Amino acid sequence: MKTKLCISALLLLMSFVSINAISWEDRELKVRDMFEEIKQTEDIAKKNKIANAIQVEMIEILMEVDSFEYDFPLLKNVGSVISSDKMIHMYSYNIIIEDKIQYITLFQNKEFNTIHILAQGNAFLPAINAAIPENKWYGALYYDIHPVEFRDKKVYMLFGLIPSVTGETQHKVIDVMTISKRQIKLGASMFRLLGSRKNQYRVLFEFDKLAQMSIQYEKKKNRVVYNHLVPIREIEKNKYVYAPDESFDALVLKNDLWTEQENVKVKIKKEKVAKTPKAKKEKTDKKAKKDVIADDIVEETEETEETEE
Repeated sequence: MKTKLCISALLLLMSFVSINAISWEDRELKVRDMFEEIKQTEDIAKKNKIANAIQVEMIEILMEVDSFEYDFPLLKNVGSVISSDKMIHMYSYNIIIEDKIQYITLFQNKEFNTIHILAQGNAFLPAINAAIPENKWYGALYYDIHPVEFRDKKVYMLFGLIPSVTGETQHKVIDVMTISKRQIKLGASMFRLLGSRKNQYRVLFEFDKLAQMSIQYEKKKNRVVYNHLVPIREIEKNKYVYAPDESFDALVLKNDLWTEQENVKVKIKKEKVAKTPKAKKEKTDKKAKKDVIADDIVEETEETEETEE
């Protein structure tokens, strides 16, 4: 059975020629060539045209391929991750045009057999105190997704990166997605940060463009652990650039709220040198989730963190 398309995506595809008989492998190779072409051309109008064509081709491939686990194996530019409940397959990529980054995220919903699209050609930082409909999406590269309960309803916690092209800082965001057969809504009043008397709809971190910040979801502990950020330099009066130090904070689930705690105890597990045969290693690497940053593939290399009881 072919995947159904949500209303916004259907309107987009109505203006294009219907799917022909070529194989999905050939279609994917065509998309790969488009990603290369958009890097080579300097014509802005042509770049935008190719970007729109990439989006349409990928949607049509997903509508044709009868496999929820399909992850665009030939496209190194596309990040792919499946939620731990095996109900949402998320595809995320970006395209740089001049000094702006265009973001696209596709959500394949197994429960409703639908595809939802988030697209933003002029990204902005989202407010932390309001829900956002899918047509007002801010733009981000989501690299992880987990189902959680909020007010006796299943929602999905999203982890995303908002890179910077020209500025000194980048951002990471923890957001919440409520998904139905017809629509997506982002944000829920479920976060309580230190120093705030009001709940937030999402959490936004800003840190140095060259730094790496770890954010990890720990299902067994019902918490999200992340690096504590400290100021490292002043760029304007009373305005600082932040970077991670060696301590960790966390959002811990308490009474239906994800409440911030500082200086949580975390044990870092050092990675051991793999002694597996090459063939087995290649198989493992193929299954690893992909994360796209600034039109290049980036493998998740954050160290595994384990709580000390």
